[in-house]
Amino acid sequence: MRAEESTRRGTSKIFLKVSFTVLAFLVMLLLAEAILSLLNYHYSPIRIQVLNRTDKRHQLAFKEVFYVYDPGLIWRPRRSIGPFNSQGYRGEELPEEKKSGTLRIFAFGDSNTIGWLWPADAPNYPLFLERLLNEGLSEKKYVVTNAAAHGYSSYQGLKRFRESLRFKPDIALISFGANDATELGITDEEFCRRDVRKLHIDELLINYKTGQLVLSLMDKLLVKRAKPVPRVSLEDYEKNIREMIRLARKSGITPILLTRPFRLQENEQDRKFPYNEATLRIGKQDHVPVLDLFLYFKDKSSCFMDSNHYNEDGMEKAAALISSGIRPSLKK
Repeated sequence: MRAEESTRRGTSKIFLKVSFTVLAFLVMLLLAEAILSLLNYHYSPIRIQVLNRTDKRHQLAFKEVFYVYDPGLIWRPRRSIGPFNSQGYRGEELPEEKKSGTLRIFAFGDSNTIGWLWPADAPNYPLFLERLLNEGLSEKKYVVTNAAAHGYSSYQGLKRFRESLRFKPDIALISFGANDATELGITDEEFCRRDVRKLHIDELLINYKTGQLVLSLMDKLLVKRAKPVPRVSLEDYEKNIREMIRLARKSGITPILLTRPFRLQENEQDRKFPYNEATLRIGKQDHVPVLDLFLYFKDKSSCFMDSNHYNEDGMEKAAALISSGIRPSLKK
C-alpha cells in the first residue's frame, strides 16, 4: 500500500510540475504576444520579403479572391469567380468546336491585358478590341478571349499558352516583359520547383506576433539570403516567346507580339527597356508581326493610371491600335 501511495504521490508531483510548466509557458507566450503588439512588431518572412521588395507571387497565389494557387502556374484565375468564366478566361464561354464563320483571338499578358477585375464587364482592352472588330457586322464574327492574369511573366504565359491550344485560337496576341524584369529572391522557375509556403505551420505562425518572431529567427538561421534576380532572365524571356511562336505556327495560329507599354518619367523619352528590345528583335528575326505599343504610348502619359497600367482611355486607344494592326492577319 505504501508503495502504491508513494507512486501516486510521485505521479501527482510530476503532473503538477508539467501543468505548472505548460501554464508558465502559456503565460510567457501571452506576455510576449502583448509586448510585441505594444511594440507594433511585424515581420515578413524572407519568402515574402526580399531587400524591401514585396514578392507579390505569394499574395496572388494565396491571398487574392480572384486567383488560386497552382503548382505549375503559381497562380491561376479562379473559375466562375468575378470576371472569369468556368474555363478560367475572361470573355464568353468557348465551345470545343468553333462556330462556322467565327475567328478566335486570344490575348496573353499581364495586368495591363486583364484590365480591371470588378465588375465583370469592367474595362479591358480585349473587350474593347472585340467590340471594334465586330462593329457594323450583322452577326458576331470575332471572339476575343482574355487569357491574361495579374502579375504574369512569360514563364507563366507559356504554360497558359499551351493550355489554350485546345480551343484552337486563330490569332494569339502576346504581351509580357514587365513582370519578367522584376527582381526578387528567386526566379519563377525556381519558385515553382520548391514548396511555395504550403507548410500549414507557417500559415499559422504568421498570424501571431510571437509566431512571426519564430519565423524571423528561422529565416536568419536557416535561409540563405539571395541576391535579387529577374523573375525571368532576358535569355529565358526570349526562349519563352520563341517557344510560343513555335507552338503557334505548329498549331496554325498567327502569333502577334506586343511590346509592353509604360509611362516614362520626365526626361526619359529615350529610355530603353531590354525586354521590349528583345520583343522587337524576335519579331524581326522570326518574321513575326510586332505592334510597338511602347513606342505609341511613351509620350501619352494621360493614358495611364500609374507608371505602367492603362486607364480606360488608354485601353480604348490600345484596342484601336491593335485592331488596325491585326487587320492584315484577319484576311489570311
